[in-house]
Amino acid sequence: MHADDVKQPLKSKPNSELSAWKARQCKTHPDAALAIQMLPPRSYRDDAHHDLPHQDGLGLQVTTAVPFRDERMIDVLRFLGRVYIADVNTIFRMLYYRRYDLSTTYRDQALLREQRLVWSAKVQGIHTKIVNNWRPGPPHDVFGLSRAGKQLLLNMAVESDARALELLVARDVRGKVPKPNSIAHDLQVTWWCASMVEGLRLLPWCTGVYVQTEYNAIKNQRADAMLGARFDFTRHRPDPVAIPWISGTPLRPNEVELRWALELDNSTESVNVLVNKFIAYRDLHASGTYHQLLNGDVLLVLVVQEARRAAYLAAEFSRAWPGGWGLVSTPSRQGANSTPFGALWGTYFDMSTEQRIGLLSYLTRDAQQHMVGYTPLMTYELWLRYLELQRAGNAPVSLYDMIDEA
Repeated sequence: MHADDVKQPLKSKPNSELSAWKARQCKTHPDAALAIQMLPPRSYRDDAHHDLPHQDGLGLQVTTAVPFRDERMIDVLRFLGRVYIADVNTIFRMLYYRRYDLSTTYRDQALLREQRLVWSAKVQGIHTKIVNNWRPGPPHDVFGLSRAGKQLLLNMAVESDARALELLVARDVRGKVPKPNSIAHDLQVTWWCASMVEGLRLLPWCTGVYVQTEYNAIKNQRADAMLGARFDFTRHRPDPVAIPWISGTPLRPNEVELRWALELDNSTESVNVLVNKFIAYRDLHASGTYHQLLNGDVLLVLVVQEARRAAYLAAEFSRAWPGGWGLVSTPSRQGANSTPFGALWGTYFDMSTEQRIGLLSYLTRDAQQHMVGYTPLMTYELWLRYLELQRAGNAPVSLYDMIDEA
């Protein structure tokens, strides 16, 4: 471990896990920063290196047989396999910043690249907003899981489910670099997935998260991403820091599960292609395929770049699937970014009824199993109330205690 990797105690703010300069690197909304401080820095078993002396009794140097830091690097590989592609800032925000600085993230990615465990590409044409104008930003690196990295995860048996391992997206380090439009689309998919995961990790009652981009385990359909989350609202999960990845294990007592399928539109696909996707979701629900493979309903989430096209596609969805269920939003501050707490708590509208619906809702059915509406598992107002109680030192263990008080 490098000396500068060690997180020093903070002097400016007691009980704060973020120093001022790290907060500047993160550019986190103040309200979100207060919530994030609930999570302590990640600790790793490898940090102490108690079992590996620097020299043996004869004075010979004992080198490590693994040329990278096991746990931290494995976290990166598992994350990249699930989201397909990410830039350094996203990797830093999801896995590093509560303990390490941005330079540590760069060093780790360079080491993984040297070992050919990740592939990388220079991104051109990603835009930066300057005042009211847009201009191309400087080239920067993006990373993804390589085939060698996926094989390493297989060899180390860090994925408990063979199906989850098989679905991890990996590509050859010598492969052709994706086109800029494709990379831009995929990076926004990564943003939505990462924002959802981080929002769910902040919920102490979220017991597990599943994410997989380019989800094509179902015949004739490939979603941009499939995401699921499990909740036990009677208690907090034991480890609040690590991303609680799940992979096909049965639900435990008191657990409930929600599933979302992301389709991200950047106007490169024709409306007919999108309508065919809507029909595929309709038919797969009608045939019971989702219940067979995923043990429940899947809520389609359509993210569109601007509001006018979003409204048009919502109307097309209603025609293709009358009475169907699906939400629509944009990545703007009027859409998925309407709150300080990311995509999980953004603004989404049902494409059939135009009602605002929270993502933490399950489908309500009548006696004939027809969907009649949405029932929230937890509301944004309850989340804000929990943060208020947490800051006061009175955070409830059970969500139901907070509901009863209200």
